[in-house]
Amino acid sequence: MKKASLSAYAVTDVGRVRKNNEDNFYVNGFYKTDTAMNDLEYEDRPHIAEGFFAVCDGMGGEDNGEAASLYAVSVMKEYQKAFRKDFEEAAQAYVEAANERICQDMRAMSVRMGSTVAGLYIKNGVARSFNCGDSRVYLQHEGQLFMITHDHTRAQQLVDAGLLAPEEMNSHKGKHQLTLHLGIYPEECVITPYISSPFEVVPGDMILICSDGVTDMLTDEDINRIIDPEKSAEKNAIEIVEWALERGGRDNTTAVVIAVS
Repeated sequence: MKKASLSAYAVTDVGRVRKNNEDNFYVNGFYKTDTAMNDLEYEDRPHIAEGFFAVCDGMGGEDNGEAASLYAVSVMKEYQKAFRKDFEEAAQAYVEAANERICQDMRAMSVRMGSTVAGLYIKNGVARSFNCGDSRVYLQHEGQLFMITHDHTRAQQLVDAGLLAPEEMNSHKGKHQLTLHLGIYPEECVITPYISSPFEVVPGDMILICSDGVTDMLTDEDINRIIDPEKSAEKNAIEIVEWALERGGRDNTTAVVIAVS
């Protein structure tokens, strides 16, 4: 199979309401290392054949949410090479290790904190994702947008059970009630990430990884309209965040866009 050439750009913004940014992103080992940093943009070296990318959305108030998402991405760096060998095994091992790191701080500080995670690994034109929580991975292919991840929310549970129509999920009160995330004591829940099947990416495809600061402000139709394969990863990532801010920016907003060529 012909190797896909990748270009990636990441943007995180505090938004227009919050005072601190609990989001973080991961682009081949680069992430926001300072919990006091509210805004950051990063471009990966262009035309790479392999990459690991993620978005983590912290929860906890004070500085705890920022700490949780920072733990999530820092542990990810330790496991990046493992994803090359066995994706499913590495995804499970990673979420267990990241969860334990967050739980260590919760025990030491007697606080609750947590983080979502949506991760994507691409090599030789084949991609695979995993997630815990409601941060998402989307694939745009030939003008159509596909959600690759699966939300861990009360609203999604109702959709899965046939008790709620998919088009009603975004307006349902359970949309923000997470049923799984990093930062849950092992005795409370066994954390098993959702893992996608492998999927092929071809030149012209665009991939978006984002926090709910994007998807709360923009519908899937909005996202599909904004993302343009004729534009660079940088331009698309910046425009996604700008549109989310224009629609209200009620939460921290993070987008990682990968362009395939």
